[in-house]
Amino acid sequence: MENPQRSLETLRQRSQQLVHSLQSLISALQQPAETLPPWSVLQNNFNVVSSSVASLSTALHTQLPPLPPPQERKTDAPNALVSYPLPHFPGKTQESTLTQLLTKRHTSEIGDQIYEAMCEEHTDDPGLEERWDNAKEWCQEEQDKRIWGALVTEEEEEAGVEVDQKVVELLKNEQEKENFAVKKGERDPEREILIGMLRFAATGIRIEEQRPLPQAPMKK
Repeated sequence: MENPQRSLETLRQRSQQLVHSLQSLISALQQPAETLPPWSVLQNNFNVVSSSVASLSTALHTQLPPLPPPQERKTDAPNALVSYPLPHFPGKTQESTLTQLLTKRHTSEIGDQIYEAMCEEHTDDPGLEERWDNAKEWCQEEQDKRIWGALVTEEEEEAGVEVDQKVVELLKNEQEKENFAVKKGERDPEREILIGMLRFAATGIRIEEQRPLPQAPMKK
């Protein structure tokens, strides 16, 4: 990729063309049966979408060099994409961090660690399970210290952190709706799964082992 900016801009334009083509086709197909456009118009929309897909595919093959065969790769991660900071990134005050993020080569220390990790054989660690158990106990202790039903933690409350009253009222109304649903025995299974996933990401406790979250007291 000789000019990453130009390559990314080309891909952006091709992707935008495909989006517009699909939107035009969807708009035509969503009309009532009696007002559907003639088949020739739909066929033309299909041709435009097909052309946009072909154009994007060609741009991808042209702008991004293909990866070598799996047996010749040093890593499974793609190595042809380059990321850039957003315009509002504080480049003047974070110049060293920006330079480190955008460097094309790893530092010698990081390179050695990556090489050692790639060369290391996967072996059964007898102490791994014990460390996971210790981490689980620690996460459980930290979880018990927190007020999970509150908007701020105990430390934040002691530090004088205040919450916008509009947010409090909004969450209060949502909580009342949820409590009403719980009282009726109506719980959204998808919402429960999402909450379980978020709690697992935060605590490391599997969903089936998580304690029920405390519910706000019901109003009479």
